[in-house]
Amino acid sequence: MEPAQNKNIWNAAIKAGVIFGFVVFLVSTIGSYITINSEPTGNLLSGTILASVVGCLIAFFGGFLGVKFYINEYGPVMKIGQGAVIGLMAGIVMAVVSQILALIWP
Repeated sequence: MEPAQNKNIWNAAIKAGVIFGFVVFLVSTIGSYITINSEPTGNLLSGTILASVVGCLIAFFGGFLGVKFYINEYGPVMKIGQGAVIGLMAGIVMAVVSQILALIWP
């Protein structure tokens, strides 16, 4: 195994971020389309709120997948807090990918 300083966290974060960024975009787009033709009832389980909660849960699992990719590549030895940094980087990539897709989508 190579030293902990030379391990690249970006590969795992980019893989997970792109995959889950696309999924979060799809969920938020579907939730928006569900809301377009609905009446404003004040219901707590509207399409937008439900899509937002599901999108947050999906993004949470995207961070887990980023750590899983890292462990598959380098092994289970990590510094304290490195998993949180990988999850943060995956979340940033997810947000960027989701927003780029939202700008492209008509």
